[in-house]
Amino acid sequence: GPIRGSNRAFGVFGDVMRQEYADTLLEGAMKRGQITPEEIAAFRATGQLPAHAKVLADHANLTTGWTDKPSIASGVPYVGDLVQIAQFAPRFFRSQIELSANALAKWGPQHPEGQLARKSLLKFIGLAAGMTAVINETFGEDIGNYWAPIEDGRVNSNFMRFRVGGRDYSLLGPWDSLLKAVAYTATDRDPSYLARTKASPVLQMTWDLVTGEDFMGKKVRDNPANFATWLVGQFAPFTAGGVPELAQQATTDPLGALGGLAGDIGGVKSSPLSPTEELDQAAQRAYGKGFWSLEADEKDKIKGSYPDLWKRSIEQSGDQRQQAEAVRAEMSALEVQDDQKLLSREITRQQY
Repeated sequence: GPIRGSNRAFGVFGDVMRQEYADTLLEGAMKRGQITPEEIAAFRATGQLPAHAKVLADHANLTTGWTDKPSIASGVPYVGDLVQIAQFAPRFFRSQIELSANALAKWGPQHPEGQLARKSLLKFIGLAAGMTAVINETFGEDIGNYWAPIEDGRVNSNFMRFRVGGRDYSLLGPWDSLLKAVAYTATDRDPSYLARTKASPVLQMTWDLVTGEDFMGKKVRDNPANFATWLVGQFAPFTAGGVPELAQQATTDPLGALGGLAGDIGGVKSSPLSPTEELDQAAQRAYGKGFWSLEADEKDKIKGSYPDLWKRSIEQSGDQRQQAEAVRAEMSALEVQDDQKLLSREITRQQY
């Protein structure tokens, strides 16, 4: 069946990458004289890896998303099992945590796993950062300061991203959500981001239905259309998750949608522009600066020129902002009424 077949293909790909990387590490260690041909011969004869070779094998596992410990609380009776059930891909998430911990906490010659972890992460992040900068500065669209994870006290949604064809791309892959979770927690904006993005499907669906919105802030049960879209998304394969958004984008920007589809197939994380980012683009075209940097009358002109975009921006924001905008709209309507009363001399200037 397609589910079993795709699962097998995913597993085989990971296993091949794991073995290839382990072979590369082993060849490097042999060239440096850290592992001798005699030790390799002994391993083939006994099946037992020497301790310094096992470090390489464990590191190859961690960097390719596997660990022998299935969850953060593995080893704790019952608790470890519950944590494993509650998490999505618990071994993969645990491998990220272990690799990060090795890089940050293990120093000195007695901890070669720390040196390996730092070298791997620096190579990976350095390559992703370099390519992101080249693309942004060469033919990417202006997305502002993409180097800062936190900007003006808020999480920068454009951190380590480039924009091409109306979509934002990240070369960090699964590490993108982990870095965002750290940033959200650091700013106290949403400490639950990490739990929700790493939760199992059942737990995530329950969380969405209880709160009424998904972890991106989109409403899931305020009307039948939103509920149907959310429900279909819960059972769609990963590669099909962005198809509705890509199809919608294709009606106005077919090349951008095609680039997003190619990125999804190739494993490059991409996302459509949020309404706020589209407002920023409109403000940049009109006034040369972001929407939230505009004067009040300039914001009103953008809102008037793009009413549907402004409406979507409010709908996808948090409850506090929606309440604030409702109050602003009510006050604006009252001001207009008073203006008309003053002009028609129904009230005096003092009353006004």
